[in-house]
Amino acid sequence: MFKRSSVPIIADETVFSPDDCKRVIDEQLAHGVNIKIAKSGIADSQEILRLAKKAKLKLMIGCMTETMVGLSAAICFAAGTSAFDYIDLDSIHFLHHKNSYNGLTIKGRSYDIK
Repeated sequence: MFKRSSVPIIADETVFSPDDCKRVIDEQLAHGVNIKIAKSGIADSQEILRLAKKAKLKLMIGCMTETMVGLSAAICFAAGTSAFDYIDLDSIHFLHHKNSYNGLTIKGRSYDIK
């Protein structure tokens, strides 16, 4: 049972859809969920966020190996909702390309959105 852990257990690759999030909630599988726009899409990510907040789960936003174009959606989602306890949007550091896209710039560990 996850409640025995003093370290937060966050369901990651098991949550692709709102139904997966409901299972985490109903079966009390974790302290929180990791939402990834690249795996769930924008609409399902928003519904997962809603369900998790209602259940008072911890929220993490993560990424796959996206380019700046894909990563920008997750960055704007995180910034626009202000709902996340943990942010893991680091795929930009694994790929060689520009650190800016369409008004969004990454400067080290900071994101600048215009």
